[in-house]
Amino acid sequence: MEAEGSCMLDLTLVVQDFDDVVEADYYTFNAARNQALRLALTEAVLLLDVDFILSASFLEELRSPGAYDSLISHLHQHRLLVIPAFETNTDEEDGEILAKSLVAEGKDAAVDAFLSNKTDVFQRRWFPAGHASDKTLEWIDSSQIFSTEYTENYEPYVVILRKDVVWYDERFRGYGWD
Repeated sequence: MEAEGSCMLDLTLVVQDFDDVVEADYYTFNAARNQALRLALTEAVLLLDVDFILSASFLEELRSPGAYDSLISHLHQHRLLVIPAFETNTDEEDGEILAKSLVAEGKDAAVDAFLSNKTDVFQRRWFPAGHASDKTLEWIDSSQIFSTEYTENYEPYVVILRKDVVWYDERFRGYGWD
């Protein structure tokens, strides 16, 4: 995005051999995250889970004249951009179909799905503190960037300057220890 106003994707496969299924539960997620940060060529990075999908409208917004430069300027003020996260409330197959359509249709469709209970804030039922500070209702009514405060256990998906990312502690392994 930086050099010519377009996006380039580099993929690196990080693998680890396991002797048994129990050992596989202790995958080195944080080592993989640190490797991705080492290999990133851009000034800004998006920290997210592999199954998180950005909406087409968000990507188009970043491509609009001046938007990327504005984002980088914002980030240089020791801020980051929180990306609201939703999950579907339907079964797996219908949920996947709904998620794909919402990604293609953008914010208005995401808001309608949320207000009609087809989606919910990501993991609100299992770990409400994780995305409670996203201020979903304020995001629904806003077309501008607004502030939120960090709260304990907040785990937002963020765009941040690569140089400002704290390295992940590689001593922690496995899901929930990252």
